[in-house]
Amino acid sequence: MSHWFGYRHRGYVFGSWTTHQYLGNILSALLASFVLSYPQIPWTLVFFVPALLAFVWGIFCLKYLPDRPENVEGLQHLLKGESSREESAHTWAVSNREKFFALR
Repeated sequence: MSHWFGYRHRGYVFGSWTTHQYLGNILSALLASFVLSYPQIPWTLVFFVPALLAFVWGIFCLKYLPDRPENVEGLQHLLKGESSREESAHTWAVSNREKFFALR
């Protein structure tokens, strides 16, 4: 995620990403209650169905989700000048952090 978003937006992006974990927990609980509502379905599927869905989703992400914007075809023209902006944001954050800790 840090390769896709700059310093300014990382908190929001990582917060949104973490929120999806809780959403997945809620959906898994709903799916488990659905499975348990049918007596003819074995209760062990409560564990196997969400695990299978998570496994399939993980394989999909590993195979198709690029880890860096540079790996996506067609985005190269949009990335020109991106590194200098990131470097300046990093320099600003480091210098302000040093000023903050110097005040203590």
